[in-house]
Amino acid sequence: MTDLNLAQQALTLSSAHTKHHLENNDKTGNIRVFRHPDHLPDKQTLAANFLSGIKQAGLSAAKLSQLPGA
Repeated sequence: MTDLNLAQQALTLSSAHTKHHLENNDKTGNIRVFRHPDHLPDKQTLAANFLSGIKQAGLSAAKLSQLPGA
C-alpha cells in the first residue's frame, strides 16, 4: 500500500464510516454501534442530500448557470 493510499484512507475514516464498517462486517449480528453524541452527517451523505435537493427543486445545469453569482 502506498503512502497516497494510506492518506486517502485516513481522509475517508470517520465515526460514521467505522460504525457502518463494524455493523456490515459482523457475521453474527451481535454488534451494534452507538455514537454519542450523534455527529453531523459525513461528506458523502451531505453531497447526496445536496444533489437530491437540487434535483427535487427542478434545477438543471442550464438553470443553475443562469443564477446570479452573488
